[in-house]
Amino acid sequence: MAREKSAKARDLLRVLADHHAWIQDSNQGARANLNNLNLSDMVMPGSKLQNADMAGADFSGADLSGSDLTNANLVRASLHGTNLKDADLSGADLSDVDLRGAILTGARLDGADLWRANLMGCVISPSALHKALSCKSK
Repeated sequence: MAREKSAKARDLLRVLADHHAWIQDSNQGARANLNNLNLSDMVMPGSKLQNADMAGADFSGADLSGSDLTNANLVRASLHGTNLKDADLSGADLSDVDLRGAILTGARLDGADLWRANLMGCVISPSALHKALSCKSK
């Protein structure tokens, strides 16, 4: 079990490094594809995941505080109980996302798509929510 977790962490670090290189120069590295991966309880504060493809990923209980998730694809992802304090989710696609119990204090949601997202019990400021909901509908 410990080996499996360390292998998963190593693989994730490799994906994040490639993604960071891709952010700097699209001819280098590769866009992160974390679709449908189980990343529950991962500790990843301050991650640079802008424009990453994470549809269907499970981040339940993870720490993504202070992370850059601008324009990320998080359609149908599970962010149940995830720490997203001070994260930037501007322009992110959060359609059908499970945000139950997530911590979104200080998070930026400007232009984020929250269509059919489950916000039950999440901690979020009304102004951040308004900025997300005031974007154009599909």
